[in-house]
Amino acid sequence: MKLKLIGLFIIIMSNGCSENVNNSPIILIAAINSGPGATILTFHADSTVEWISGMFSSPQNGRYKIIDSLINIEGIKLERALKSEHLLLTRKNPINRNLNDLILLQINQNREIIDSNLIFKITVDNRK
Repeated sequence: MKLKLIGLFIIIMSNGCSENVNNSPIILIAAINSGPGATILTFHADSTVEWISGMFSSPQNGRYKIIDSLINIEGIKLERALKSEHLLLTRKNPINRNLNDLILLQINQNREIIDSNLIFKITVDNRK
């Protein structure tokens, strides 16, 4: 337990003390709890997005465009976690239709869901 807390403290301090801190207001935060670390997308008002995947990875920064419920991200190496730069904000959970949480799904250019198992839950929504 102490090691987890120490690890979490180090991550927070290394991200918080970075010279690249984005002070732009946060519009959305989307997260997946993936066991040893979370995968988090943080969307800022200045059209920048930060991607953090796992406890020991460095944050990546890119840009995004949002139109209605569609989000396109660019400038981030998605590695194996994300298969698309196109995302959909929705309350229609493809796995559990009884849930009404706001989620983020990966879609292709035809707006078809690519991976229904990798669902980001929106934890902060400051859109107007």
